Amino acid sequence: MNKLILFNENTHPESWRINDPSCTLSTSKKKELIFFDKEHSKKLWHNCISKKYTHLLLLNESQIKIRHSETLDFTNPKKGELFFKNHLKNATLVIFFWGPLCSCLAPAKTVSKHWNDFFLPSDENSITYIPNTNKIIFSFEERFFAGTIKK
Repeated sequence: MNKLILFNENTHPESWRINDPSCTLSTSKKKELIFFDKEHSKKLWHNCISKKYTHLLLLNESQIKIRHSETLDFTNPKKGELFFKNHLKNATLVIFFWGPLCSCLAPAKTVSKHWNDFFLPSDENSITYIPNTNKIIFSFEERFFAGTIKK
């Protein structure tokens, strides 16, 4: 458990997850994350996820094609790690969104290994986006979906 506060939660509202003492990322892994401010996050969401919607659950099958879904156990992160490794296998970096106003650039390997530090069971608007591919991973409660954003 690492108690070091690295990110300003006023500027990056969802960074509390990474600052939280229960976060399993080492300080060196936390330093690899690049948080975007609200305006940049909003532009990224607009360009990568949706120009029209600000909430993931408003997107429908005309905007997202789901290729695979699986229930992951937040108390058993190893199983989830395999899911993420499989769907992020060709990615080096991903953009992780906690909605349209908070996002970060993160190594795909870090998101794979520590997926349960990025996602929470109560999330409805978190999404991993693989740049230049339109591939995404998102969740609803403990159900995770891998798919593609249709542009």
